[in-house]
Amino acid sequence: MKFHFDILAPVYELILGNEISSAFMELLDLHEDYQVLEVGAGTGRISQNLIDTVQSVWIVDPSVKMLQEARNRYPRLKVLKSYAEDLPFPANCFDLVISYDSFHHWDHHQTAINELYRVTKAGGRCIIAEINPLHRRGYFIKLMEEVFRMKSIFFSPKDLETQLYVAGFEMVKSGWINPPTYYSLAKKPAM
Repeated sequence: MKFHFDILAPVYELILGNEISSAFMELLDLHEDYQVLEVGAGTGRISQNLIDTVQSVWIVDPSVKMLQEARNRYPRLKVLKSYAEDLPFPANCFDLVISYDSFHHWDHHQTAINELYRVTKAGGRCIIAEINPLHRRGYFIKLMEEVFRMKSIFFSPKDLETQLYVAGFEMVKSGWINPPTYYSLAKKPAM
């Protein structure tokens, strides 16, 4: 799967753009002292929108070529090669953890969500934006990724919420960003 993104890296932002909706920005509820992590961040196209608002933004991705693009385009992002299932950070270090349109590419979803929980501070939040395979355009995206043998596994909003709950998160809210993309916003309980 990483192979696909190594190939796409130079043109990824030309295809998808690098701006995020104002509705998603409002969900983030950013504060200047926040430490933010984006998992499966690719070129940093989402996180680059946060750099001027928070204390620091880390991005992780398994594709070296995507991360090279991130370093070249957005040198203020802190970039690390990593899989979602084994994040190279201590426990309880991020106020906000984001995944935007990458969860379906991960190998071990529940293990990865457990990692997101581990690195989120008590009282911190996790937002996963994902393609809904039950939406007609989401189903088409799912079929296209099957054609390109990307080995993607898509989850309905209910199934994603269940995985967040199993990890220990409390659901705050969920909804549409821009169909077929939905979000699940969860919070790690304060200790």
